[in-house]
Amino acid sequence: MSHSTSIVSLGTSAVAQVTINDYTQGGEQFTLTEFGVTSLVNVHLMNISPLIPRSNGLLPTLNPATGVVTLMSQVATGVECPTTTGLNYTFFCIVQGAVGS
Repeated sequence: MSHSTSIVSLGTSAVAQVTINDYTQGGEQFTLTEFGVTSLVNVHLMNISPLIPRSNGLLPTLNPATGVVTLMSQVATGVECPTTTGLNYTFFCIVQGAVGS
């Protein structure tokens, strides 16, 4: 895994700033433990690419079954970002955990 997270815990949920440093085509694996959540209710990824010129027009998408985030092109539908060293792509997410988790 080649990513870093900066997390603010909100009880059973968390808000995180995530940076994918080096991207490998096929996606970046994340775990609930990274966010301090044991039981997942919902995840919302927030694309901030309009605010960051070096985002390369990418859109983060999550496969909730696997916890893999892929970076897809906003320009070419269905095209994934190729393996890229030094990408440093940043996005935010809200991870909602179940009450009592």
